[in-house]
Amino acid sequence: MPASPFDRRKKPRRPVSAEGVLYSSAPEPLTIPCCLLDISANGFRASHGHAELAPGTEVRLRSPYTGEVLARVVWTAIVNERIESGFYMGPDEGG
Repeated sequence: MPASPFDRRKKPRRPVSAEGVLYSSAPEPLTIPCCLLDISANGFRASHGHAELAPGTEVRLRSPYTGEVLARVVWTAIVNERIESGFYMGPDEGG
């Protein structure tokens, strides 16, 4: 499927299907089971059950697919009746 002209990703993404866990300490400690949907050199998209995961929140993702990486929430939305978030892994995230 061609990329949307509104898609701001700079690196190609590839689909994945891997279970993982997101950890966040702000504003309160959270442990959120998730499923990775796609990944690129700079980020990933995951479905999960926490609609309040706000843009700018720093998280750690632990997954057999990625190991442990640091990331920042870019967006969270309800897509086809499930909660999805996009995450950025860049130099300032240590990922």
